[in-house]
Amino acid sequence: MKCRTEFLVFGALVVALLGLWPVQARAQDGSIVAWGYNLYGQCDVPSPNSDFVAISGGYRYTLGLKHDGSIVAFGDNTWGQCNVPSPNSDFVAVAAGYMHSLGLKSNGSVVAWGDNTNGQCNVPSPNTGFTGIAVSNYTSLGLKSDGTIVAWGDNSVGQCDIPSPNRDFVIVAAGHLHSLGLKRNGSIVAWGYNAGGQCNVPPPNTGFIDVEGGGSHTLGLKSDGSIVAWGCGYDNYGQCDVPSPNTGSTDVQGGGHHSLALKSDGTIVAWGRDQAGQCDVPSPNANFVAIGAGGWHSLGLHPYHQCRVAVIAPNGGERWPVGSQQTITWSRTDFCSDVVKIALLRRSPVRSSEVDIYPTCTTIADAAPNTGSYPWMVERCGIGADQYKVQITDVAAGASDRSDGSFSIPGGLQMAARPLAPEGMTLAVPFRPGSPIRFELRESGPVRVTVCDVLGRRIRTLVDGPLGVGDQGVLWDARTDRGEEAPSGIYYLGIKLGDRQMNSKIFLIR
Repeated sequence: MKCRTEFLVFGALVVALLGLWPVQARAQDGSIVAWGYNLYGQCDVPSPNSDFVAISGGYRYTLGLKHDGSIVAFGDNTWGQCNVPSPNSDFVAVAAGYMHSLGLKSNGSVVAWGDNTNGQCNVPSPNTGFTGIAVSNYTSLGLKSDGTIVAWGDNSVGQCDIPSPNRDFVIVAAGHLHSLGLKRNGSIVAWGYNAGGQCNVPPPNTGFIDVEGGGSHTLGLKSDGSIVAWGCGYDNYGQCDVPSPNTGSTDVQGGGHHSLALKSDGTIVAWGRDQAGQCDVPSPNANFVAIGAGGWHSLGLHPYHQCRVAVIAPNGGERWPVGSQQTITWSRTDFCSDVVKIALLRRSPVRSSEVDIYPTCTTIADAAPNTGSYPWMVERCGIGADQYKVQITDVAAGASDRSDGSFSIPGGLQMAARPLAPEGMTLAVPFRPGSPIRFELRESGPVRVTVCDVLGRRIRTLVDGPLGVGDQGVLWDARTDRGEEAPSGIYYLGIKLGDRQMNSKIFLIR
């Protein structure tokens, strides 16, 4: 016997248009809430429970799709349905069934794993051009970009016999032993096992925007937000009795003997068989963006917001001289981490006719505070102004952006002394504690001499007052203003006379 009736399984479905996968939001970091039957751990979301963008509930297990394109599987693994094949990357959709799983790759190919008794994991050739996937007990279905449906695996009750004409489909779905397709004109086509009437679409068969299959019932979502349910003549546990008010739904899912609806206000409504608590939505019932239903368990997905950064300056056309004090600025969303990496990119002499190549030539900061600005004493890679860009990368989220256009860095060699009118300065490089820092002033005035670390943070003020004309010598004992020893490494010395500033890199060696 293929499936015990008390565990009739729905046909899981996630549809993704290639290149248009709707990554939603991180108010609660893309976390999954799971409830109901949990004997096999199908409700125990592995840590970290975050960054999920899609979910699918199977017979006794769960699949979650992460923002980075990887799949997390947990619960019963008797048939290997949780063993995601390598490489576990580039997925845009998942579908969990009875004993096997499907994943849709960004290149339009389908990956199948788990039980293969009926060939349900043997994706027909050519394995390309898929935009949607669905799973029933021992059958797999895929929607092609040309609007056709491909079905493979068990066909004992005609669940693979797609009615003619096989075209103009926009969504594919499946139930326990029946298959479903939504046409571009808003009509539903159903085929396969029909003992309970689950393939008899109620009139008028128009205005549908989604369709889902349950254990032995079918759910259709209308464009006005109402749900139509049918097929409960075989085993009626109330899964076809849509609660009032039947309005405002944005998604539907069918479980073994229960149904779920996601409302436009982010709440979940559940009805039907509740033997294992699969209809008891946990509190707070709010802020959900997706739902999933397994045999006896239910799923809700909280939103995932993407971190985004965008370089503001330099963003093209600037001239930032070597040794000048500039500020790199960028914007960020509220969902980024507290640390960014800042890199300087230089245009490669090898470039195609269509695009300039800008590889990283040096790292300005490995771990700068993600505040939207960073003070930079300008340096460059090599000789010549050339063309440069700056790249900002959120260290935790990986979100990155670079200057839209190039900027130039004119000036002398990177390690040369940098006289900026009318002052002149020479430095001992490398620098040892107690060595004099010598520079010449060609006019008297208020002078401020400071030492900054590689993050641009001032750690010591050496001079802050008037100095006369002539050769000057300032001692730094290699300690901070708080008396702490500064470790060996790179530091920046800034000398300011009135409104004029010059900076230089020094190497502290202990």
